Amino acid sequence: MKSKAFAGLMTTLLLVSIMLYALPVKATPDYVIKIGIIGPVGLPHYSPAGMKEAAEMARDEVNTAGGVQLADGHNYTITLDFADENALPTPNPDAARSETLRLISDGCAFIIGGFRTEVTTAILETCAENKVPFFIDGASTTELLKDTVSADYNTYKYIFRIMPMCSTPGLFLSLTYWIQSLVPKLLPIFGYVHSGMSIPQIDYAVVTEDLAWTTSMHIALTDPTKYAGPAGYLSISGTCYFNCTYNARIPETATDLTPWLNQIKALNPQPAILVHEFSGRAGLPLIIQWKELGLKCLPIGINVLGQMQDHWSNTLGKCQYETILNPTGTASPVVPGVTDVFWNNFVTEWGKWPIYTAFGAYDAIKAMAEPTNVNPGSLAAGGWDTVNYLSDHSNQAALDAVITTIEATSRMGILGPFKYSTLNPYNPIGLWWPHDVYFDASSMSYTWNRVSTRGCIIQWQVIGGNDYMEVIDPINQNYSRKFQLLPTSYPAGYGSMADTDTVAAPGNSTGIDGTIDATDMSWVTGATWLSTPGSPYFNINGDLDANNYINIIDVAIVGRDYGKTVVYGGGKITLPP
Repeated sequence: MKSKAFAGLMTTLLLVSIMLYALPVKATPDYVIKIGIIGPVGLPHYSPAGMKEAAEMARDEVNTAGGVQLADGHNYTITLDFADENALPTPNPDAARSETLRLISDGCAFIIGGFRTEVTTAILETCAENKVPFFIDGASTTELLKDTVSADYNTYKYIFRIMPMCSTPGLFLSLTYWIQSLVPKLLPIFGYVHSGMSIPQIDYAVVTEDLAWTTSMHIALTDPTKYAGPAGYLSISGTCYFNCTYNARIPETATDLTPWLNQIKALNPQPAILVHEFSGRAGLPLIIQWKELGLKCLPIGINVLGQMQDHWSNTLGKCQYETILNPTGTASPVVPGVTDVFWNNFVTEWGKWPIYTAFGAYDAIKAMAEPTNVNPGSLAAGGWDTVNYLSDHSNQAALDAVITTIEATSRMGILGPFKYSTLNPYNPIGLWWPHDVYFDASSMSYTWNRVSTRGCIIQWQVIGGNDYMEVIDPINQNYSRKFQLLPTSYPAGYGSMADTDTVAAPGNSTGIDGTIDATDMSWVTGATWLSTPGSPYFNINGDLDANNYINIIDVAIVGRDYGKTVVYGGGKITLPP
């Protein structure tokens, strides 16, 4: 009996061992955070200069460093799932919704992307319905948060915007604050006293892409009840030195913009500024044809294709002097050792300059992976709630805690410190919509000439024979360059003053007086002499050759134009006899 029992036991053990060997046994579960990236496939905003490459770069950096450390003691690996938002050739919201549903069904715990507003709306609605956190990366339209998170928090609390800031007030005020700063530079050249006015004004034209994201900005720039008057966006101490003399909405698909540009050229006087706002294809021919037609107005605004490395070659250098909002300049160390390192690493790995959607995707992923002492809004700060959400996306309590954690984000990103606004918005300049990213200026030692959230004003310039996107605001950093005016904006024979008329007179808070005289000479030979950025005596307006060094060359430039004057008056530009 004992032998039979022993034999039976051995047989059972053998069968069990065979079964265990035959069935796959996983020693440890997969610890993965799956993130969806959905963008405009076919545009550089997605690839090769946008969100796709930046997300891959952030993923690799996080995983190489050990992954995301969560409360259960495990390191989680980030994986990516890519999708087409179907912005091209015509925005297709239904297809965008289907792609979003696929990402969700594939197990994506978070989704990043959404460039074109018309499809981003479908993406965010789908994410809200399925309660999946979504970080907008590309679409600035104010209403994407104003009409959702702000209007119905419980339904839309899953929606955030990582890049850029909202169109209004964010992008709009960043732009108008910079335009206001040009009054002392442009008034002596372009000042024109219109009928019924007692003061000279700077005329400007507005051309915007006929899409949702520009609608509110276009109205604010072209309606005198909004931009002029004592409380107008372009008023300075109650006085408005600006006058909109032309505006047009241009189809996003336009390739020939000469009909609109010729109308601007025919204006008398011709405007000083061409405010342009384009996110897509029309932004390229706009700049080429502006130059070819010889318009004197300086293009200032938003041109996403103008952020591209090949903008210079695509326009054959015709983009020189174009000025736009941009995350940063060419490898500019906005955050030293951070912004420039990201830029250089991106260029090394992908061979392209990153544009704004790249900054957004990278920051969104890196923010998730940071330890709690670096970012109280990281996934690690969510504790067991994060773990529970990742293991069960339908766990509402855990998801709510994850949303609360993300709302607590406060970190140093690659463009500077940022947070998300709350239901009681941070309010430096007006209303900031809940879950919109904003620049935490209190954490920085410098300020801009305007309110900003992680962005700069850049200008395409030629420095040392090479073309660069140079930061011209903020103006007080080592990487900043002097704003350059169009030589062709001056009357015949006065074009060389494009350099010298930006020398500010000592003690003159408004800067330019339109005359090159002993005051200007003393400015470069006096207190600023032999100074460089970082010196307490350096003034960027005296750096006439834009080499970050005020020396004998700058003195020679003043001498070249010594005695020249341009003044306004009587409803027309007048020159000295």
